[in-house]
Amino acid sequence: MQINLDITREFMVLLKNDGILPLKSSLLSKVAVIGPMADIINPGSYAASDYSTGSTILSGIKKISSDVTISRGFFRNNDTNFATMKAEAVAKAKNEGLAVVALGSVAQIVDTNANDRTDGEGFDQADLDFPGPQNELLKAIVESGTPVVLIVSGGQAFSMEYAANATNAIIHTFLQGELGGDVVAEIITGKTNPSGKLTVSIPRLSSAVPIYYNYINSDRKQVGGWQDVHTDYQSPVLDRLALYPFGHGLSYTKLDISGVSVTNNTSTQGQITVKAIVKNTGTVQGKEVVQVYFNQFAPDIERPVKNLVRFTKVDLKPGASTTVSFSIAVSDLGYFVNGVKQVDADQYTIFVGSSSDDADLIATKIVVK
Repeated sequence: MQINLDITREFMVLLKNDGILPLKSSLLSKVAVIGPMADIINPGSYAASDYSTGSTILSGIKKISSDVTISRGFFRNNDTNFATMKAEAVAKAKNEGLAVVALGSVAQIVDTNANDRTDGEGFDQADLDFPGPQNELLKAIVESGTPVVLIVSGGQAFSMEYAANATNAIIHTFLQGELGGDVVAEIITGKTNPSGKLTVSIPRLSSAVPIYYNYINSDRKQVGGWQDVHTDYQSPVLDRLALYPFGHGLSYTKLDISGVSVTNNTSTQGQITVKAIVKNTGTVQGKEVVQVYFNQFAPDIERPVKNLVRFTKVDLKPGASTTVSFSIAVSDLGYFVNGVKQVDADQYTIFVGSSSDDADLIATKIVVK
C-alpha cells in the first residue's frame, strides 16, 4: 500500500495554478465535488477489479473537508437528464466556497450505473475533447463564479484551451490507481508538493493535432519570429506550440537550473558529461525533473528539432542546491540507417531544463569530431 501511495505522489502533474493551490483552510470549509469522474476509481485497462481499499476523488476530499456535497452533473454521455443534473451541479457550486470538478475518460466500466467507456484498447475517439457534455458542464460551473480546481482523469491528453483559460488550477492524474483520491487531497492541501511531468504534449484544440515536441524541421514553416511558426497542415490558424508541452509540470516551490556545462569536444566513440546546478529558491521542499535534450545541426537525414536523451529527479529543501551529472555516450546522439547505428561528426546542441519548451531550456553547443 505504501509503494502504491509513493508512486502516485510522484506522477500526478500540476498543469496550472493561479495561486489558489495549496488551498487555504477557508476554501475547504464548504466544497462541491462535481463531475462524472468524482466518485469512481479509474485504473485503466488490465487493472485489478477489487477496490475495496481504494479512494475516489470524493472520498479523498471528504478527508480534508467536513462539508462536502457531490453532483455528478450527468451519468451517461447521452443522458436525457443532463440539463436537470447540470442545473443541480451549478446550484451546489454556488452554495460552496470551492468547486472541485473531476472530468476525463475511463478505459473500463468501473461503475456500470454511471459511466460509458470512453478510451482504452480497441476504442478510438473522434477528438481529444472531454467526452460527452463535460466541457459544457465545466463552463456552467465556471460561470457560477465559484473558484474551480479541475481534476483530469484518464490515460490520454485532452484538448484543454477553455479549461486552461477559465479554471484556477488543473491537475492531471492520468490513470491514478486505487489511492489516487487520497493523493489528490494531499496535493490540493499542500501535504504533497506535486512533481510529476508530462510524457505527452497537451494541445489547445483537437484540430491542433498531431502535436509533439520532437517534430522535424520540414514539419513547419517560418513566418516571422518563433511565435509565428505554423505547421504546413495547420497554417495559418493553429501553431505548433503546445498548450502544455512535453516535460511540463509545476511545483509549489521555485526550482532554478543554472551552471550548465558540457564536455566541449569528443569523438564519435566517446562520452560526454553534462552537469547542471539545481537550487530550491522557494519556501517549501520540492522536486525537479532535470531533462536533457539534444539537436544535430546538419545530419545526413532529417532529424527532430530535439530529442530527450536523459533525465533525473532531485529532491531539495528550501535554500538547498545540488549538482546533477549525466554521462552520455556519443552513440546515443546517433540514428539508424538500414539497421546500422550512425553517429555523424557534426555540431550538436545540448539542452538542459525543466521541460521541452525552449523557454525552459539552457542551450550549449558541442562538436563531435
